[in-house]
Amino acid sequence: MISYKQVSVSDIQVKNPALTLKESEIERITEYLSISRTAFPPLVVRRLGSRLSCHTYELLQGYQQYCAAQKAKLDRINALILEENDTLEIETAILNQIQSNSPISEVTEEQTTGSSAFDSPASNANADIIKILLEQNQQILEQHKIICQSLEEMKTALAKINDRIDSLPPSQDQNQLELKVRLLNEGTEAQIEEWFKKAKVNKDKNSLPPSQVSLPTPTATPSTFSEDQNQLELKVRLLNEGTEAQIEERFKKAKVNKDKNSLPPSQVSLPTPTATPSTFSEDQNQLELKVRLLNEGTEAQIEEWFKKARVHKKTRESHLKKILNYRRQNPFKSLEDLTSCLNIKPGSLEKLKSCPIPPSFSP
Repeated sequence: MISYKQVSVSDIQVKNPALTLKESEIERITEYLSISRTAFPPLVVRRLGSRLSCHTYELLQGYQQYCAAQKAKLDRINALILEENDTLEIETAILNQIQSNSPISEVTEEQTTGSSAFDSPASNANADIIKILLEQNQQILEQHKIICQSLEEMKTALAKINDRIDSLPPSQDQNQLELKVRLLNEGTEAQIEEWFKKAKVNKDKNSLPPSQVSLPTPTATPSTFSEDQNQLELKVRLLNEGTEAQIEERFKKAKVNKDKNSLPPSQVSLPTPTATPSTFSEDQNQLELKVRLLNEGTEAQIEEWFKKARVHKKTRESHLKKILNYRRQNPFKSLEDLTSCLNIKPGSLEKLKSCPIPPSFSP
């Protein structure tokens, strides 16, 4: 039974190699096999064992194609396969039919003298099979050539597209995009809101592509960023160091401007003159004087301060003893030390902080 399929080149054994080989012919076949991956005409081999378990073959025809396949480093190659039990008559018929359709002459003397093999009906039937197989093989080769040609055209077109992409100029909006990112990171709420307002006026939309939105000027300049940063730092300092009256004045002023209890920091200005650095400095001096009063003041002066803060008489006496004992061991560093010394609540401490020092204590 004859079959036609791809076989592994390494599974083919050569028992009778050709004595002479044309190097130019081998080169031509090698170049052809490198492109088509298919031999024409196909190799003729005989299986050396059972069809189910054996995958080793003896080369009967196509030594030049076999050598070219090795040179082209092909793993597999197409071949007509005769089984181990196929007769010599069938083999001769196939080899002669292959030779009549092949431009490569590898006919041995033994094959040319066996012309009587074509006289039987079995030989004629096998010849028809071989002819059909060769025609199918030729059609496959033609289709393969068309596919290879299409692939080459696709590669050429892709190379042209890549060249056009590489030749495109760089984006001119890159600088604008970087400025907008900087505005989002460093700009104040008022500046970002102005940007959105400008975009809405231009396109009547709440959001637009970045390439169609320009930065507001001159509010988005680096110098404006710096000024706003100073204002923010002053406000943070007011929150950390300002008195309740100063912070309340800030919120009152914000409420008058926008009729809201809370506003974005960029729309709230510091109250003047109470929120000025000079006011902070005066308050700081008052705190330092009260600490000096605790460390250096007499009992009468400290008691006078407690009276002014409306501390009960019995509580005053207890506080005085504790303060005198405390400062003998460790001087007061800040008014917060009163919390641990007198075990008072935060509200009582705030009263003492807001209460001025008695006139009898002069630094």
